[in-house]
Amino acid sequence: MKKLKRKHYLLLFILLIILSYVTQIFISTGYFRSIENRFEGKILKKIKLIGAEDIMISHVDSFAIISSTDRSNFP
Repeated sequence: MKKLKRKHYLLLFILLIILSYVTQIFISTGYFRSIENRFEGKILKKIKLIGAEDIMISHVDSFAIISSTDRSNFP
């Protein structure tokens, strides 16, 4: 009977170690971090784009290049 209890405690201990490792990975990668919506610039013009995927901003010339694809129209 004691061997059975020892096996349960060992299994519980190993499970606790694995769970703490996975939790540490989630916390260290920022999985539970909230994202704040803030913008400190000035919007010059809004353009409605379908499927904006990649935005490259040139700070020197003050413009943005946006790559967009309407994926709902692809076969």
